[in-house]
Amino acid sequence: MEKNQKLIENARGLLALKKKKSFSLFRSSLYLFKLSWTRLITIGIVGLILFNFILFVLFKQISAVNLILEITNKLNAIIIPIFTVLITGYAIFQALANGNTLIRMISVKHVDTDNQKLENLSKFGVYNLYFYGLSIFYLSLIILNYLLSVSLVMVNEDWSFSSFSATQNEIICSLAITIYLMVVLNFLIEIKSFIFNLFQIFITNGVNEITKYLEEKDSEK
Repeated sequence: MEKNQKLIENARGLLALKKKKSFSLFRSSLYLFKLSWTRLITIGIVGLILFNFILFVLFKQISAVNLILEITNKLNAIIIPIFTVLITGYAIFQALANGNTLIRMISVKHVDTDNQKLENLSKFGVYNLYFYGLSIFYLSLIILNYLLSVSLVMVNEDWSFSSFSATQNEIICSLAITIYLMVVLNFLIEIKSFIFNLFQIFITNGVNEITKYLEEKDSEK
């Protein structure tokens, strides 16, 4: 009876997700992407090195417009295959999350002492929200890179903000590129968590299949 009550409560949490608009759903998923201190420090150090490299080395050899074009083209060559992997991984998740595995994942409440925003969700709801948020982020990156590539092709390579000096333009551009690349780097690292979540689902499904097999064997005796 208690298990059935948990299933009903957690099913209501899933229905609450269903009622949300796409942007609201994506915003809710952002609570799942946490920055550990190790990752934050690593990204900060890499960002500082990259900022200085762009400002004092790259801008001596290439214009800001051409540099951004190169970055967007190179990033899309990496991001598009990753996006394909994410969609495939989500399909695998949906295929595995059935029968006893689905019931178990819905019956288990998501626990996060640092964040109460998702306390009404089950493990199934959180996994769904996580995969959705990660997929939407990568799709947004692809679209953004495409828009930048199309826009900057029509811009003169010497273009800059006329109200700022050449040095100020380089600093602003270096900072913007660095922030953008650090956000991308963070979500590239996030693929590790994506793989870990898939691993957890494989384990859960495996345990449920073994339990089901043993119960069937016991019933035959």
